[in-house]
Amino acid sequence: VDTVNLVSVIDTSGCEVWDSKLVFKMGDPEYILSSDTVVCAEETVVLDAGIEYTEFLWSNGETTQTIDVTTPGDYWVRASDGCFVVRDTANVSFWELPVVSQMDTTIYAQIVVLAQGGLRPYSYALNEGSFQSDSIFRKLQNGIYIAYVQDANGCATSDTIDLKSIYDIDIPKFFTPNGDGVNE
Repeated sequence: VDTVNLVSVIDTSGCEVWDSKLVFKMGDPEYILSSDTVVCAEETVVLDAGIEYTEFLWSNGETTQTIDVTTPGDYWVRASDGCFVVRDTANVSFWELPVVSQMDTTIYAQIVVLAQGGLRPYSYALNEGSFQSDSIFRKLQNGIYIAYVQDANGCATSDTIDLKSIYDIDIPKFFTPNGDGVNE
């Protein structure tokens, strides 16, 4: 509430002087902790109450400026700068990670990556290669490969496979069973 303060002073001679001062109540500052946040599972969200405050109390009992969040839920903070006390709540959610459910190497020099979970569509990559929509990787040399699966939310996972193709056969793209001995 705004107020007018009036001060009156009488000196030893009986003279009176006075003054007034209008005092305006300062409104509470606007405070937003964080917008609601959704990230990939297994990531950590850092909630920061702000450097302009000196005292903090979080819903989990912490009294630091920041907290690390690894589980979903509503997190509130009460922060004070010595004059004002502000409070806000942020909701943190986590998207499900995709999972490499199987890697098939039954066809020579080829890896087929099968995924589930997360949000379709998926994209796939081997080692440090570019992501592609096709889950089949062909004409591969024997060796260790890291298969990556990324879902529509950008959440990713990986798995490792040691490709050991033991046959070196050339499968023609066509055959002609006409008895001439070629591509039979």
